[in-house]
Amino acid sequence: MLEGAEYNFMGRGYLLPEGCKDLIDVLNLHLKEQSLNPYFLPKLPQQFPQPLYLKPTKKKTTPPPLKSEITIPSQISVSDLATLLGQKSFKIIADLMELGTFVSANHLLDFETASQIATKYGFAVKKSG
Repeated sequence: MLEGAEYNFMGRGYLLPEGCKDLIDVLNLHLKEQSLNPYFLPKLPQQFPQPLYLKPTKKKTTPPPLKSEITIPSQISVSDLATLLGQKSFKIIADLMELGTFVSANHLLDFETASQIATKYGFAVKKSG
């Protein structure tokens, strides 16, 4: 091994602060600055960014104008309700998820839940005998 020979990692010393020969010195310098300031708190961003997985909340909108009146039994499956409303089953399931109900296409809905969904699509709802 040659004495005084510089290794490749030593050639990048221009990136380090004055008086530091390696990253350990940089960390020690940073810790020393923190210990000199008794009120040291980490700097927080001015405004936290909104996580990407959260969608902005939708504002409540007025229901669409009434298209027609439909009659719904006391229990109806999600797929039958979708057929009555002229929608795809997955859209009805998505609307039910917004209401906090997680169901499949064959799940039976009660009248109140089905009427909420039908009202969203502009239908007046009447309960069958």
